Amino acid sequence: MLTLYNWLEGSCKTQKMTKTISITGLITEETIRHLIDDLNQIKNKKTNMRIFISSNGGDPYYTMGAYDLIRSLPNYVTTIGTGSVCSAAVLILQAGDKRLITPNTTIMIHDVRMEITSEVKYNEMKYEVIEMKRMRKLFIDLLAQKLKIEKRKIVAMIMQSKDTYFNVKDAIEAGIVDGVYNG
Repeated sequence: MLTLYNWLEGSCKTQKMTKTISITGLITEETIRHLIDDLNQIKNKKTNMRIFISSNGGDPYYTMGAYDLIRSLPNYVTTIGTGSVCSAAVLILQAGDKRLITPNTTIMIHDVRMEITSEVKYNEMKYEVIEMKRMRKLFIDLLAQKLKIEKRKIVAMIMQSKDTYFNVKDAIEAGIVDGVYNG
């Protein structure tokens, strides 16, 4: 806590300090490594946090890791989307106690996608499909905890073949964010 003394009023005010970190670009192993490093630097557990997010998404496993790390913090966390918050990055945005976006941010949600980079046998592909279904269910369940949209509507939105975009007004109405960040 930072204590400020007001000389004119002869009183002290206590303010919580705020630590700001950012998650930008593709969500990868490196993203998580930087997030862990940033979080480990916070010695004062009474520090509020702001996490700026500008990402078109990335690896679903690393996304779940980022979500879990942020949710496990004892700090009050405000996540702030700016520019583009798409795909997996939408879930990281949901990890905040308060979720905001800048006035011209675009949010996009779509079905879980996973990259398979080598030759895959039929039996291996079956397991990949099972894993994708598990990740989809997890993604939907986590979104349903925060959004103002019924879970069945989230499922329908995710299962469609096209991406779903939200402007600021629509994102607030859907409960994807709590409001607009103006600095």
